[in-house]
Amino acid sequence: MTLVLKKFGTDVSLIAGTDELSVECASKIDWPRPESWPSDALENGSGRRTAYECASLLEMGLADIGHESVCIPYKNFPDIEAEEFRLTTAFAAPSPFLLKIDRFSDIGRPDFKYKYQFLLGSQQVPLERFGFYLRRVSTQEVYRLDERMYSLLEAMDTFIRSAMHAFISSVFSNGRLQ
Repeated sequence: MTLVLKKFGTDVSLIAGTDELSVECASKIDWPRPESWPSDALENGSGRRTAYECASLLEMGLADIGHESVCIPYKNFPDIEAEEFRLTTAFAAPSPFLLKIDRFSDIGRPDFKYKYQFLLGSQQVPLERFGFYLRRVSTQEVYRLDERMYSLLEAMDTFIRSAMHAFISSVFSNGRLQ
């Protein structure tokens, strides 16, 4: 599941995934060289800035070259923002939502899990999450989580996945239902 945050020209896109932010291009780009980007992607300031920031992030080791893309792991966002790059924050507004955390069952039980929802005032707001980014279902508006909220959600999701894995492993042993 991915979310296109910004298009630069016709070929280059900034895409939020579950584990990383990526800059992808339909045509061939020599990523460390901003001048190799398609000319229509460099026509406006945000495209030029993104091209140079990608090259700098690669040089600093904060991004990697993937298959026809630059991959920026979310774990590198704090360092990227400390260096005052704008790529991670420029194309999404800060999240205005509160996080409400609840649980199902009791901790230690196999059916325990965290439940969370996003609120605007006192109203629940349906959102889709793409790592650091949220898309409001009703309006398609895109928001960015702050580092603390992202870390908290990642920790809860990791706990839920590991608890589910442990539960499934305890129910099935050697491929058989116990």
